[in-house]
Amino acid sequence: MKFANLAVIASALLMASQAQAMSVTNRDDDAAMVTIIVGDQEMMYEVAPGETLEDLCNTGCTAIFGNGEELSLSGTETIQIVQDKPNISR
Repeated sequence: MKFANLAVIASALLMASQAQAMSVTNRDDDAAMVTIIVGDQEMMYEVAPGETLEDLCNTGCTAIFGNGEELSLSGTETIQIVQDKPNISR
């Protein structure tokens, strides 16, 4: 019984950590570019109008947006791109 309880708790913690990973939603009518840098890895993404990219980083990263704005993020933010600018909710 203790093992089953531990499994439920571990599963809940895993789901909670995944739910807190950074996401980016493009609210503009045109595609938006965002580059995510985690450690030595750099990934470029094109975010279509209305599209949401999830789980981009969860332990901290740097995000560079199409307008040139560069942000250091913890990995738990929700970002909406509006008029080519990132709006952050923490």
